[in-house]
Amino acid sequence: VKMTGDKSGMPRLSIRKSLRKMSNKSVEDVVKQVQRMRRRVKGNGLSQADQVDRKTIRELQVKIHRRQRILAILASVSILGGIMVNEICAAPDYSNQLPSAAEQAWLDSKRAARRCADNVAQIIKFSETIVTFIIYGIIFNNFLLDGQILRVKKDIE
Repeated sequence: VKMTGDKSGMPRLSIRKSLRKMSNKSVEDVVKQVQRMRRRVKGNGLSQADQVDRKTIRELQVKIHRRQRILAILASVSILGGIMVNEICAAPDYSNQLPSAAEQAWLDSKRAARRCADNVAQIIKFSETIVTFIIYGIIFNNFLLDGQILRVKKDIE
């Protein structure tokens, strides 16, 4: 709501703009907004409730930012772990020469998928599963924090 000054130096509301903005809101929302306007304090022009709400929003945004940083690190670790497992399990397949006709026929045949029996690879795979669950948990938690931010922003309006 735009504040304008009158001749006495006291702030007054631009009534037409306020009514247009408030026409789509419920009576309770309008009452809350009017009460906040009346509680304006000196300094930055925000009521105590608005200052608390804005501080809450900043804190929630910082939490989300930290978690996004953690997500980026965990995703990078997860990709590196996948590459390591692939290298460990595929190392026996590497050759310095082209396969012979018999080897190529064996490679092209429909055979059962091979399993990697390396213990280190199994540990990395298990760690990747845990990292994936942590990533999903952080993503879900970020959605909850976004919801809290939206609720606080709605209260400010």
